[in-house]
Amino acid sequence: MNRETIGYSRCSEEKRTKRIKPSSVPGLIDLLSFDHEQDTVLVVGDAETIPGILEGLGVFTNIDISQTDFANLFIVLQPGADDTRLIRIRMP
Repeated sequence: MNRETIGYSRCSEEKRTKRIKPSSVPGLIDLLSFDHEQDTVLVVGDAETIPGILEGLGVFTNIDISQTDFANLFIVLQPGADDTRLIRIRMP
């Protein structure tokens, strides 16, 4: 998890952060589903963890991310619902 990326998001207002081991994607999905169901949450991952996180949130589109590609922002709307939506933004 990239602490610098998280730091940028915390500049304007103090938010709680919780680090999850990369091997614990199912634990992260449980945490989001039960403790943050109504919250807006920033999850920072890498090329190896993001596809599993998205799948756990109900996104079943095949997501390929290069190990050297750091310009992706994924927004999941209505995670876990029958009509989960994914917005993928390429950052400049």
